[in-house]
Amino acid sequence: DELHTRKIQDDLVDLFMAKINHLDADDRAILTLAACIGSNFSESTLRTLCDAAMPNSDGITACNSTGRPSSSITEVDCYKDQGKFKMLLNSLTGVNVKEIIMKLDREGLIIRTGLKSQSRYKFSHDKIQEAAYRLTPEIDRPMMHLQIGRIFLEDAKSHSDVDENLFAIVDQLNHGKNYEEKERISFARLNLAAGERSIQSSAFIPALSYLKVGLSMLKRNELFSSELYDTSLRLFSSIAETELVNGNTGEVEAAAAIISKHALRVIDTFPSQLSLLKAYSAHANYDKVISIGFDLLAKLGVRFPKSAGIPTIVRDLIKNKMSLRGNVFTS
Repeated sequence: DELHTRKIQDDLVDLFMAKINHLDADDRAILTLAACIGSNFSESTLRTLCDAAMPNSDGITACNSTGRPSSSITEVDCYKDQGKFKMLLNSLTGVNVKEIIMKLDREGLIIRTGLKSQSRYKFSHDKIQEAAYRLTPEIDRPMMHLQIGRIFLEDAKSHSDVDENLFAIVDQLNHGKNYEEKERISFARLNLAAGERSIQSSAFIPALSYLKVGLSMLKRNELFSSELYDTSLRLFSSIAETELVNGNTGEVEAAAAIISKHALRVIDTFPSQLSLLKAYSAHANYDKVISIGFDLLAKLGVRFPKSAGIPTIVRDLIKNKMSLRGNVFTS
């Protein structure tokens, strides 16, 4: 049954590929770009890609349909070794994106999902997206995603809305390969931001993925260096938090140990130690919870006896009563 189902799905993809191949070249190119963006996309996103043209012969950057200059994509060498992606963009220079999208909508390949002012669309079937995606050879896909991510990033920077488009940017960059050395730390920080945003939304599984990608982009000798201390601390603290929710106590311990080894201030260890306390509490390992609590208090200069006899209890009880009595008199 599974083989039969897979055969039907493959036949569907082949059927849709045949339909797509009968489209005009511009229509096919727009659909290919949309498939690389994802199952959902907007007209403005496609226009951003189509507007990412090389400067003309006079060195003037082409303007998009709104009349404003397109982002200076060439500043990050987006067209270096991009091969077929450059050819694809060049083939779309000057096309009417809105008209093509309306045609694809009429063909039943995509459907509108947003309000008129938003002009958002999605593929009418996931196999249509798969068929359009297959038009790009597998070997070319990582570079295509990287270039799309770069264009999205530069466009967002030029309009000061990187935060608003963070996930669209990072998802494209993470599907790419062979990014340049000068981009590495910037991309790592973008993944950190995406991971932290995902945690805020309680999306802990994708958060961990973003955080681990970000961590993998940093070299071992860079971790907790003066330049990357805050980035490293936030990465490992957030990893500890996500591993706690995902139930991986061993990973929480590992992240907390790394922070404890490299932290410059006791307070920097608190988020990861709190995650560790919660992990041990979840497994009713209260001896470790108490031990960590005493250790943190000691580092802050607060001393507690690990075992208290009757004299200590009576002494502290009298001190507390005296303190409370003083507060009452003050009131």
